Amino acid sequence: VVTSTDRKDAFIEKNASLFDAFASHVGLSEETTRSARDALEERSWDWVSSASFDKEEMKSLLLSKYLPREIVGMLPDGLYQGKLGQNLFLQVCSSSFPLPPRLPSLLAVHLMPAEFMSGEIAFQ
Repeated sequence: VVTSTDRKDAFIEKNASLFDAFASHVGLSEETTRSARDALEERSWDWVSSASFDKEEMKSLLLSKYLPREIVGMLPDGLYQGKLGQNLFLQVCSSSFPLPPRLPSLLAVHLMPAEFMSGEIAFQ
């Protein structure tokens, strides 16, 4: 019997092993490797814990007739405790033209929350 906990552990171990191989390849110090691996394991656990729904099924539900427009319109204010609606990307888009009511929810299906320190590079 394979449990969801086993799958989570396997996912985390796979990511940790991949990072260890990378760290060895690029010659990271043990301290940097340990620190980065700890952060990776924590974020991997968060990711795998929150990825417990079928994204395609949720997308189909959001686009279906089963969720009334009034309900779909209420969802954006609560997505990620309202933080998604405060995101500058959506703010700029909504200032230029009206956002389709399902767009924030469809985005949220595929987004992963992450927190960054001030000055930390989020992407390049």
